[in-house]
Amino acid sequence: MDKLDYIRRCARPVMFETDVPEAAYSIAGTAFLVGFNDSLYIITARHVIRDYPVEKVVVFPWDKSDFSTPLRIADFWNIEDEDHADSELSDLLVIKADLGCIPKRDRRKGQLIFLTPPDATAWFGNRFHALFFLCGHPHEINDVDYAKSEVNTGQLMLTGRYVGPSLAGCHELQVRNPLGISDFSGLSGSPVFSHTSDSPFIPVACSKLHFCGMVLRGTVESCRIHFLSSDAIMEALREIERVKQRGAGAKTAYP
Repeated sequence: MDKLDYIRRCARPVMFETDVPEAAYSIAGTAFLVGFNDSLYIITARHVIRDYPVEKVVVFPWDKSDFSTPLRIADFWNIEDEDHADSELSDLLVIKADLGCIPKRDRRKGQLIFLTPPDATAWFGNRFHALFFLCGHPHEINDVDYAKSEVNTGQLMLTGRYVGPSLAGCHELQVRNPLGISDFSGLSGSPVFSHTSDSPFIPVACSKLHFCGMVLRGTVESCRIHFLSSDAIMEALREIERVKQRGAGAKTAYP
């Protein structure tokens, strides 16, 4: 397994408990797993969850996790930009997972993005020379077959190049759609990475990868993807750590 296959495991489909025995789960959107300091966080776009209770969100550590062992939610934070509550900086949900409830097999097979190292998010300087890619679970290839009691998940990877800044705190990519997927719906919450190397002949697996941010929206017609910068996500995680130290409740904001 190369580095790219390994890092793609951090992107997980978002499911919901329905409390309906014959249709126990629904599925919508993407989340990804990150390690920051000593904590495990599940990160997704706030609009993926919408008004659904966060306590009903179900995310599994890896594709073959037992259905009885999803990640357990210890706390969550809706991140808000206090100066502009309706901005895309407020479209971020951070969930803290309970590390003690993860089976050993899932710990070995799952994958995190480790964001503690300072250079993990140092993508911006090489933005016009790097190849970007994102990994997510679009609705088109993810569904629930209620007749068979099966959840069908599939991951899509799109590659692209940096276009420029988008709305506040966001950036824009021009991506390719070689599989001809008809709708980008469900890619919200997908992690975005970039890689650079000194030679065009060095494969992704041998080059330096950087975490760039999280997909918020995009369209097949334009093949443009807008993503929230990793800087905003890192600031949210740092603020959460400060909130945790103060013993505040399950909601935080940018300082």
